[in-house]
Order: sequence, then C-alpha cells, then structure tokens
Amino acid sequence: MKQKFYSLWAILFAFLVLASCGPESSSQAPQTGPPPTQREDQKPGRVNADGQISKSTVVMISIDGFRADYLKKYKPVTLTKLAQEGAQTDGGMIPSFPSLTFPNHVTLVTGRVPGHHGIVSNFFYDEKRNEAYQMSDNKAVNDGSWYRGEPLWVVAEKAGMLAATYFWVGSEANIENIPPTYVKPYDGKVSNAKRVDDVIDWLNLPEKQRPHFISLYFSDVDSMGHKYGPESREVSDSIKEIDAALGRLVKMTDESPALDVQYVIVSDHGMLPIRETVQLGKITDLRDFHVLERGATTLIYSDDENRIQAAYEDLKKAERHFHVYRREQLPAQWQYDDPDRVGDLVVVADPGTYLIADKSFSDAPPRVSNSTHGWDPQIPEMRALFIARGSKIRTGVHIAEFQNIHVYPFVLQLLSLTTNVPFDGRAEVLQGILQ
Repeated sequence: MKQKFYSLWAILFAFLVLASCGPESSSQAPQTGPPPTQREDQKPGRVNADGQISKSTVVMISIDGFRADYLKKYKPVTLTKLAQEGAQTDGGMIPSFPSLTFPNHVTLVTGRVPGHHGIVSNFFYDEKRNEAYQMSDNKAVNDGSWYRGEPLWVVAEKAGMLAATYFWVGSEANIENIPPTYVKPYDGKVSNAKRVDDVIDWLNLPEKQRPHFISLYFSDVDSMGHKYGPESREVSDSIKEIDAALGRLVKMTDESPALDVQYVIVSDHGMLPIRETVQLGKITDLRDFHVLERGATTLIYSDDENRIQAAYEDLKKAERHFHVYRREQLPAQWQYDDPDRVGDLVVVADPGTYLIADKSFSDAPPRVSNSTHGWDPQIPEMRALFIARGSKIRTGVHIAEFQNIHVYPFVLQLLSLTTNVPFDGRAEVLQGILQ
C-alpha cells in the first residue's frame, strides 16, 4: 500500500513539473515574442547595461525659437525656478551659423558646427551627391547618410545606456545604424501635454527599461514668433502652456526618490521682426542656379564658374542691407566651410532684412512671415536659452555667453560617457557649473 501511495505521488509530482514547463513559463520555454514589459515604441531586446543603471538621467529639452530674453520678459514660473536653482546664461547662448532650426538642433546633439556636421541649412544642395536636403522632405531628413558626427543618443546606446528621443531633428535617421531605443517620429499635432505625459511614462519604466538620456522638443514658441512676432500675446501664451506642462514633469521627477534627473533646457535660436525684403532675382539672373529661396541667408549653387562670378559681381555692386560672399570668403568664426553643401555664393542679410529669390528647390511661392531668424548668431535677438539644473549642477550660477557647441561635451559629462568621434565643443567651457 505504501509503495502504491509513493507511485501515485510520483506521477502527480511529474505532472506538476511538466505543467510548470509549459509555454507560459518564461524561465523554461524559449521567448517567442516580446517580453511583457516591452513597449510598442521600444526596440526589441534592449535593456540598460548593469553599469549604466545607477547613473543620472539627463532630460534635454528644446523650446524652439525661445529667445534668450524671453525668460525675463515673460517670467515663466517653472523655467524661472529651474534657472534660479541651477545655472543660466546672462547674455544667452550663441547659436551656430546660420541661426536656423535644423542646423542648430543637430549641433546641440553632436557638438559640431553646421559646416562640420553637414546640415548646413534647413534647405540646401549637395553638389557631390547632386541632391537637395529639405526639412520638409521626410525621405532626406530620415536618411542617416546626410548626418556627420555622433549624436548623444548614439553615444549612449553604444555604451549600453538606453536613449529616448521625442521629435528631435535627426533622431529618426538611422545614424551609424544605431537608433535610439525609444523614438517618437515627428507629429506636430501632438499636444505639449501629451509630449510631457509620454516622457513621464518613460521615466516610470522599470530601471532596466528606463532611458537615461531623453530629448524632448517643443515647437509652439517658434511658430507663434514667426506668425505674430516676439512681443506678441501669442508667444507669451505658448510659453506659459509649455511651462505649465514642464511643471508637471519637474514635480514628478523631484518627488520620485528613484530618479536623479539633470535638466538641460535649450533653444536653437531667437527671433526678430522683418523690416524689409530684398529680391535677389531682380539684381541678378538666378534662373539656372540652385537657390535657397527665402530667409536671412540664401545659398546659391552652380557648376558654371563664369556664371557664379557674374552673379557675385552683380550682387556685390548692389550690396545694401546684405553681404554676398564666395564660399572661401566667409567669416572664419562661422566655420561654415563644408565644400559640397555650403553655397558657391552665400548671401547674408543684415538683421531685419529678408531675402527672396525667384528660383527655389520648392515650387511653393515665397512666403514672408512677421518675424524670423537665421541672421548672424552674435546679434542679441538671435541668442538662445540655456538652463541646467540637477544634483550635479551648482545652484544660482550665472555664466557668460557661450557657443552652443559646448552643450554636447557638457551632457556627456553629466552622463559619464565619452566618444572617440571628433567634435568642436570643449568640456572646460561649462566645467564651472558642475558640482
């Protein structure tokens, strides 16, 4: 009887063991699908390396078109508090030339000036590739071969640190074949509140899946500045809305003992009302050139040296409220020296003057907004926002103006990361604001 009882117990035990080894047991059966914690926007199989889990998290926020003096002019509550608790610039951060959105967003995450990272304007032509890059062309924007340098998300992912990007220029391109673990493709219809909610969701992930570098982008301040001008109620209202959304994010991270967040808040350029326009096509014949049609800077390309020289001479004689340069004549401090992508001729307007040509990559008619940017980065109206705040940042620090190429090595220091890929910024420029 006892032997029969043991036999029945052995059969029951074997049945329980086999049941525990069925398809629902992740410890015994091979994984045939994503783990339960994997999100829809997460690259499969990626987790933080053990050595990265204890590091701080950097949340890098860009408020497009936030002119440096907006902080004092409009007094947004959250941004003012972060500036007072951390570090800020007195004279604003100096964009790279030209002071446009795409070139400067790539500069901020690569530490290279536009003449070195390759995105030399929002619209430009590559004479070697015989192709145009247009910020409105998703195929070009998402083609990693246009970009040079190593973006912060690539540095992080190479080191086994998860990265997340929300609408940042270049983050949808497969640069070095290493995309961010989490990436949100640009969609201007997504509300500011939703953007912040999604970042909060990222920060609430388990530590193995939680990104330690997060970039977040807001566009409304720039859009309202273009349409209504920097002194407008619409700009003020857009700043208040973004500031309120950021207030929720900061409250959440400050109240979470599991998070050590370093905030780096920047903009790409300022904003200035347009006072007059100059039609370059009335000064010289541009019908057979590649031309960037409108803005504070105009790039003109041709493989006919005689025609380039003739157009240069025409424009040079008519210089009034603008300056024309051969590529090799450009001011050295701009480092605007890409031999294939910077125009054979570069026309730079005086502040407040807007250039229009009769020929463009686009068939769309020229539009002139109320205000714009793109002029010499040294003028006060082009200066950008910079705030840094966190446990690694000194409190109440005011620093002199500096060029935005230095943000890149500063963020690498906050993340305790290094790269062997060259860049133009220098770590010592912002060393003094670290604890």
